[in-house]
Amino acid sequence: MMTLDLEKFSDLQKRIASGFIMITLLGLIFWGGMWPLKILVLFLVGALSFEWAKICKFSLKAVPFLIMILIYAAGYATSVSRSTLGVGVLLCLASLGVFLSWLSWYRRFLWFTLGLLYIGLPCLSIFWLLDHLEDGVLILAWVVSVAAVNDMTAYFIGNWLKGPKLMEAISPSKTWSGFFGGLICSSLMGGLFYFFIQSNISLQQFMGLCAVVALFSTIGDLCESKIKRVHKIKDSGDIIPGHGGLFDRLDGFLFVVPFLTLAIFLWPQIVLFTWK
Repeated sequence: MMTLDLEKFSDLQKRIASGFIMITLLGLIFWGGMWPLKILVLFLVGALSFEWAKICKFSLKAVPFLIMILIYAAGYATSVSRSTLGVGVLLCLASLGVFLSWLSWYRRFLWFTLGLLYIGLPCLSIFWLLDHLEDGVLILAWVVSVAAVNDMTAYFIGNWLKGPKLMEAISPSKTWSGFFGGLICSSLMGGLFYFFIQSNISLQQFMGLCAVVALFSTIGDLCESKIKRVHKIKDSGDIIPGHGGLFDRLDGFLFVVPFLTLAIFLWPQIVLFTWK
């Protein structure tokens, strides 16, 4: 029993140390502005493509390179126009993948398509926010912060209070206490960005928006857990000590940022923000 406790303590130490390093590096990149962020996104697209290929056990080594090329091409189209050209290109390619999956009993095409959307839509959303909104860098910092605080506080509060499971069949470690604790903490922390981002809504409405972002982040976390269960793996990778793979840390953010971008595009005068 003592050995198990020591192992848990060691994992927690690794988790905290890795988290501190990631926060520091992200802070420096956000401080650098738009171009360091774009370079980071391009790097993450490559790393996530290879991680996705490993999760789905693609035997064809060219798959991650193909995902990268298609996303980079759609990302360029999104950067040069405020229109949805890049998103349209990506959705057309994804639709082709779904169609091909219907023509074959071998369902790798379907997982290829899901990877293209799972990685590509957040990438296009980030490029669109950075290129077409005045506070694009701050908005990204806000979303990352809300998703990270939601994930972190849900983990610690859930382990502390325990209680009924949120969705045990998908993620056995998640509890309702952690879910509500993360929602409250991320809303309070995210509300601090209200004083820096140009917004058309009140502080109370902004904190409500933070709660919605946190909720979508949790849904993204559960979706990634389901994908891992389908492929019978515990972690998406081992690149981050104490945390697992990149998908394990970015799952909530990857899920929420396309929905937020769509909301800003459709209702900028209601939701937020100022065009360039």
